[in-house]
Amino acid sequence: MASVSQSVSRCFEIFSLFSERQTALTAAEIAEYLGAPRSSVAALLKELVELRMVSLNRRTLTYLPTLGFANLGTWLADPAHFPRHIGELMEALQRDCGETVTASWPLDKEMEIVRVEKSRQPISFIAEISQRLPLWDSAAGTAYLASLSNAQISARWEKDSRRLPSIPALSDVLERCAQTRQDQLCVVHAGVFEGASAIAAIADCEHDGRPLVISIAGPEGRMRANEQRYREMLLGVMATFGVVPSGPPA
Repeated sequence: MASVSQSVSRCFEIFSLFSERQTALTAAEIAEYLGAPRSSVAALLKELVELRMVSLNRRTLTYLPTLGFANLGTWLADPAHFPRHIGELMEALQRDCGETVTASWPLDKEMEIVRVEKSRQPISFIAEISQRLPLWDSAAGTAYLASLSNAQISARWEKDSRRLPSIPALSDVLERCAQTRQDQLCVVHAGVFEGASAIAAIADCEHDGRPLVISIAGPEGRMRANEQRYREMLLGVMATFGVVPSGPPA
């Protein structure tokens, strides 16, 4: 079982290496990066070639991911796959506030950004699809947690407190969630990124079975100066599109 797990981990590491280098690589270069025996890497690459996930250039003896592999997950980022009304909501919100607007969903102990409407201002918050935010410290994470019951939050906190190097006190988390439920949104200044702020609310809809959190993010100074206006804007635009903040289970 350990060898299977190691092979799976090495596969992901190989594709991460290709993504980082963005060029064809030799088996020796891949083995050096993995810190693994060349024989093991050669066997793994041979299997990936047979599965048509990687191609081998026999003239240069270099490997490269195939376009077939590259296409496997493209549907996830395809705008046509994203809920149309949420996409239109985000576009309208970005036009109104001028800041970066994101949609994210929970992935275990993190929130993953799945759609971005970028700010056109010279100084703005830069967000990218697949970027991850810490569940316990971000506005998006708190907005999601507030949609759970206190018992559910406590159970998750007990689990994550044993495997994360640092995590906010449970009492602080529950207090922030209570405030988020009252306000229907969460505001965090200089939380995850120094000099940046975010305002987030969870929508009463799901995408691929996961709840979506809509956020406005930008430079802290500008976000503080416009906080009340952005709060009203976020809730107002959500209401216009028939999307209301989701609350905890009864």
